Amino acid sequence: RRVSAAGLDSLVEPKLHKHKSLSPNDKIIWDKSYLEEYLGLHETTQTWEYITEDEYEVLRPIIGNALPSMAISKIKPDENGSPDRAKYRIVVLGNLDPHDWSNSDCFAP
Repeated sequence: RRVSAAGLDSLVEPKLHKHKSLSPNDKIIWDKSYLEEYLGLHETTQTWEYITEDEYEVLRPIIGNALPSMAISKIKPDENGSPDRAKYRIVVLGNLDPHDWSNSDCFAP
C-alpha cells in the first residue's frame, strides 16, 4: 500500500491536530496515509493489541503507565524532488519511559 502525494493542494506537512484545517482533498490523502501506517502497525506487524481499561488497570502496577504516541507527517520526494508519497509515521514517545532499557531490549519494526 502506498499513498500518492501527487494530488496534494498544499506541500506543507500537517500536524495531526491540525487536520480539520486541511482542504477536503488534502484531508482525504493524509487520512489514507495515517490509516496505512496504523493498519500496518496493528494488522501486519501486530505491534500492539487492544485491551480494556480494566485490563490496563490490572497491568499498570506491573508494567507502568502506557507511553503516549504521536504521528509525524512527511512528504517523500521522488528521484526528481517532486512530491511522490504522503507518509505518516506513528511513534511512541520512549523518552518519557521511566525505565532504564538497553538497546537490545527495544523493538523497532
